[in-house]
Amino acid sequence: MLSLRSTQSKITEPWDVGEYSDKGTRSLNEDVLLVEDGFASPEVSTPSLLVGIFDGHSGERCAKFLSEEIPNQLKNHRLFIEQPEVALREVFVNCENLWIQKYGNDAASVADQQPVEDGSTALLCYVLNEDLYIANVGDCRAILSQAGQLLVLSTDHNTNNSDEVKRIVDLGGFIIGGRVQGKLAITRSFGDYPLKANNQKYLTAEPEIRHIPLTSETDFIVIGCDGLYDEWENEDIIQYVQKSIEQKHCAQDIAQNLVNEAIERGSTDNVSAVIIKLNKNYKKGKTKKPKKEDHYLDTTDALSDDLISRFFKKKNSPRPKGETPKKEKEETKSSTKPTHKNHQKTTKEKPEELNT
Repeated sequence: MLSLRSTQSKITEPWDVGEYSDKGTRSLNEDVLLVEDGFASPEVSTPSLLVGIFDGHSGERCAKFLSEEIPNQLKNHRLFIEQPEVALREVFVNCENLWIQKYGNDAASVADQQPVEDGSTALLCYVLNEDLYIANVGDCRAILSQAGQLLVLSTDHNTNNSDEVKRIVDLGGFIIGGRVQGKLAITRSFGDYPLKANNQKYLTAEPEIRHIPLTSETDFIVIGCDGLYDEWENEDIIQYVQKSIEQKHCAQDIAQNLVNEAIERGSTDNVSAVIIKLNKNYKKGKTKKPKKEDHYLDTTDALSDDLISRFFKKKNSPRPKGETPKKEKEETKSSTKPTHKNHQKTTKEKPEELNT
């Protein structure tokens, strides 16, 4: 029998979710978004939400497949309420195997076709009452504001990640030009059959999973594809969203503004973002900041502690829509363009680690 612990939810107001995706300068948008409110109903009466970003490449078929198959399998999994971490891990692996069975070399031979080369990342946020579960494969990213402080909830699985590079090299693979086997910049993915054929094990769809208890001080969650974070620093996003919430912008408008700003800054990728605003009463400086010794994060996977970081480097974040003074608008675009990592190279400071 399915059951939940009988504690009262610490979130006093329902969430406000906004999503937006744009193909940017590309001819096709291969990103697929998933938002399903009340995901666990009718099994439970407590609040539940499933949100995901699937960043496809070499086509959109794999991303679309995952956006439909993952929620279907998760909802039918026997442990998706009592042990969500177990359910998420098994569903991710099952969906990878199912895709390869349907569109890999053996299936293509039967249908007298070429194997489908599409691939995709996947980042899933599953909110169940006062608990948040993050499952990630690839280089989409989730960040969270807790009492105004930044927490990074996922790690980027790409060739800039030394742990991922070591894993691939230890398996006999190699990195050339920042790409696995000289072909793919991410180190975990669904699909990508040519890089998994003949028992190649360099790429994996094994997810990294986190469990984060939510509190009344949890402000909002932002998930986005690499096209978003290529143009936005983590802390800039936190500051921008905080300011937008103070100015009474809804989550939908905030998500769209983040995406549009990334494209304006010069993103050459598809750009997607989802905002989950958990605490509509957020007021800067009025909530208690988390103490390091009482940090709320409960890591349920074997992930390194330095992935849970605060970023204290201050930057000038862009103003929410409608705030720019008239005089400033009359200045040239080059003088008013917000500083970001592609426009100004700086030496990044090592983030302060939280003691868990």
